[in-house]
Amino acid sequence: MTAQEIVDGAVGELCWRAERGYGSFLTFDLGGREPGPRRDRGEWHLWVYAGDWTLLGPEGVLATEQDDQAVIERAITPFGGKRLTSAVVDPLSLEASFAFEGDLSVEIGPTTDDELLDMDWWLLFTPAERVLVVGHGPTWTYRSSHEP
Repeated sequence: MTAQEIVDGAVGELCWRAERGYGSFLTFDLGGREPGPRRDRGEWHLWVYAGDWTLLGPEGVLATEQDDQAVIERAITPFGGKRLTSAVVDPLSLEASFAFEGDLSVEIGPTTDDELLDMDWWLLFTPAERVLVVGHGPTWTYRSSHEP
């Protein structure tokens, strides 16, 4: 199975929550709601962790990980209530693009922050209680989401 085949499973799912997490982390909850220990989470949960990212809209760039928190929060809000229409993972670089209805997308690549070079770029939790972990470097794994 390839990283592309894994993300293909999320295409068509509704994003019912999109928000900024700690710092410049982003999270997108898609598909059915699953109860969690602190709050519900989507069957599909995209967590943009240490990778550089750009949020794009019909008019161009909405925000990047370098923007202040208020800009990021305004930029991510429109993703809620939109379906994921496509997801593309470059097989060599592992850069990814997730496109949503309304001409919205998030593009994710390797971090350019020297302090984060050994951290994961992004993670996609799946309904099968597995997680696709992408980065650091052009590597990925698909494992149980219960592993540390």
